[in-house]
Amino acid sequence: MYHSFLLVIVLLLSAGTVNAASLQDSVSASLDYHPALSAAINEQSAAQYQIDEAKGGYRPQVSVELSSGRQWANNTTIRSFQDDSHDASINKADFLLRQVIYDGGLTSGRIDSAGWGYDAAGYLVNERQQDIIFSAIQSHLNVLRSEELLVLAQANLEAHKQYLDDIESRARQGVITETDAHHARARYAFADASLMQQEEQQLVSGQRYLEIVGVMAEDLDAVIRPDVMFASLEEALDQTTNHPTVQQSAATVEQASANYNQTKAAFRPRFDFEVRSTVQDNSASSDLSPFNSESHETFAGVVMSYDLSRGGSDQARRNITAAQQAAAGELHKLAARDTREAIRTTWYAREKTAARVPLLQTYTSSLEQVLADYVDQFSVNRRDLLDLLDRQVETFRAQADYVNARYDLMIQDYELLQATGLLAGRFSNQ
Repeated sequence: MYHSFLLVIVLLLSAGTVNAASLQDSVSASLDYHPALSAAINEQSAAQYQIDEAKGGYRPQVSVELSSGRQWANNTTIRSFQDDSHDASINKADFLLRQVIYDGGLTSGRIDSAGWGYDAAGYLVNERQQDIIFSAIQSHLNVLRSEELLVLAQANLEAHKQYLDDIESRARQGVITETDAHHARARYAFADASLMQQEEQQLVSGQRYLEIVGVMAEDLDAVIRPDVMFASLEEALDQTTNHPTVQQSAATVEQASANYNQTKAAFRPRFDFEVRSTVQDNSASSDLSPFNSESHETFAGVVMSYDLSRGGSDQARRNITAAQQAAAGELHKLAARDTREAIRTTWYAREKTAARVPLLQTYTSSLEQVLADYVDQFSVNRRDLLDLLDRQVETFRAQADYVNARYDLMIQDYELLQATGLLAGRFSNQ
């Protein structure tokens, strides 16, 4: 009787997911909702603007400066009509056009650095996608797990209630002792507590889903195991360099190298083509205006500038970028090592779980048959109460272990895809 009841409940659970929210729906909603991905996308946009900013170093620079005020002067013009210095009212306009000819590699280094920064930001977007997708998958599966375990706990409590009703009836008839009735009540109380614990777990998994996906977990569709397509651990490890975290750290190494190359410009001369023009109006000065009411100067030519000494700051900056480059290289090695460790750990855990699932399935099926036989034998007084209750608890635990192993295996499949950097490719944000 209990065995048939459990089968009906499980079949109803699996059939009740028609028109339900699919795993793709959960992933898509999570990618739309999660602020971590939006932040990474905005960071990539900022990195693109940094490239545009760096490219400005190759374009002409134009500036205009206007000034008006009092000027103190002591020059040949002043002394031609006055023996000492003179205060004058000056209106002045300065125009400068500068086009870089050679800046020691400063601009090219900035462009390279910004370009690698943009690539790193793109890999960060991919990394965030991987993490969010896996969290959405995990929460989706954990909701399904908790629902299935809740059905088992409800069925377990219902079975204990049937046992208790039967045993109390027998106790009133004097067929069994009151001690057996107390024992049955204790087991029923424990089954009720197990149900309450599972109800709590279902609420927790539902709230977790809400925080990750952004919607309530209602009518989630069942999930089948993904096709991982790795014949061996070595094939999985070959994907290490394709993981977005490793790719991001590699781009960071290149960016640090470009930053180091920029510092070389400080030790090289700079050549610019400049056009400088100054217009000065002295008409506001009653003393100077009769002699030189307006003056105009223009220069066009190549200008070389070279810093002979900046107090050691250039060398310090070069040392800083060299240390940063070395640190980025070590972090790249660490990212690759962590990725390989994640692949290995997930691979071995997945292998063990895959081996346990069929064993637990066989064990559970056998126990369900044994429990059904015990129920029939107890009804004709061929089994005592303690044996029956022990088989009930053992069967319930085996069923729960089998459910947990199945969901653990699916989560580990997706975790391996995440560890190899292939998870985002399985889903698209539609």
